Amino acid sequence: FFALCVALSGREVNKTRRTVNGVDHKDFFRDGKVGDWKNHLSVTLETENKIDMTIKEKFQGSGTQD
Repeated sequence: FFALCVALSGREVNKTRRTVNGVDHKDFFRDGKVGDWKNHLSVTLETENKIDMTIKEKFQGSGTQD
């Protein structure tokens, strides 16, 4: 796992802050903050609840939930 992290951290996009297509990293990468998706996607409360339920269902028993 450590070797993978080292390899990924050395990627060109991390050095130049641009993808190989020249796209700025901010247009390609998210901040990685919990709930930040709400700032980027326009969804209804119903859709948000469906997403939450699907995630809970898919991760049930994985030990990743509170």
